[in-house]
Amino acid sequence: MPFDPFDNTTWRRATLFTPEGPVKYWVQSDLEAYYEQHARDNSLTRVQLAVSWQDSLRFKKYALGFCKKEKISVGPFSWSTLYRYTPLRLPITDTDQYLIDLKKAKLLPGHDNRFTVSGGPYVGRPLFPEPVASLDNWWTLPSPGPGTYEGVPPQIVYDATFQNVPYDVLTQDQMAATADGSEQRRFVLPSEKGNPRERKLPTFNYERDDTGTPIDEVGFVPYYDETHVLTWLEVPWELVPRTAIGENYLKINNAPFGLKNDGTYGRWRTGTTRFDGLARELFPYKSAAGFKVVDVPYLFTHQPGDGTDDTMWKVPVGTTWVKIRRRGSSGADADRLYLKGDLEKLFRPE
Repeated sequence: MPFDPFDNTTWRRATLFTPEGPVKYWVQSDLEAYYEQHARDNSLTRVQLAVSWQDSLRFKKYALGFCKKEKISVGPFSWSTLYRYTPLRLPITDTDQYLIDLKKAKLLPGHDNRFTVSGGPYVGRPLFPEPVASLDNWWTLPSPGPGTYEGVPPQIVYDATFQNVPYDVLTQDQMAATADGSEQRRFVLPSEKGNPRERKLPTFNYERDDTGTPIDEVGFVPYYDETHVLTWLEVPWELVPRTAIGENYLKINNAPFGLKNDGTYGRWRTGTTRFDGLARELFPYKSAAGFKVVDVPYLFTHQPGDGTDDTMWKVPVGTTWVKIRRRGSSGADADRLYLKGDLEKLFRPE
């Protein structure tokens, strides 16, 4: 059924709450414009949304999502984090699809106050756009004037595309409910792979099985480590934590780090994961809402070892893992293979 502002059976009204005030919008029940698709990594829903012309710029900014830096203080401690205005969630079904795209479909000029003619239906006079020099000639559409009946504001109608995304989208309220509030919980795309390794051991000599004659073959101990890339998405370009990146190159985690499969924190034990820098160059881009952002691909090596702490300070010898130190040293942390660092700082803004 086509959208009729006077007929509330053709739309449902909703509200987007922002720090600049609430923004009302209309979810249209136009079945011809409605579209849905279900495909691998590409399930989406397209529906038309109508927004008051005066609210359109504000709606686009907050509905498409952006983030800013915020300082949090708890007692004597304080740290910086990102305050994210997450994209609008699909408002008509219970699904984790979020707004990724807005395209103007049409413009409804609106009507001023409704009035009756000989007891007939409410009607109104159309409103017309006019350019305003003080707004760089951006059009203005006057709001319906005061009267007994509410007029219909001029509206811009968008084709709004909502899509499943391959990362978790947590609102500020959901983040506040977590124990640690780590940015690793949202807008992070993980990838991983295992790496079989051989540690050469010259003392593990080999010989022929039939004669016992030594052969020139260096022995080895098999083991493996893991490569993990955690890509922190849509970080404002000016807030990339460049200082923390520089301070933590080739350092290992000084506390449990990473998310487990069940979403709880502390996947990797202390001293088992090394920060190896960035997996590729940083390429900033403009977000859908028009902000300069970048995806930050952090590269880590995790050493499972013997399943205990500080495996990055150990090497396999035979069937056991032994902790090593610089020759002739006392075995303090500074004498180990790698120093420890606070890798959580990599997920806090500059």
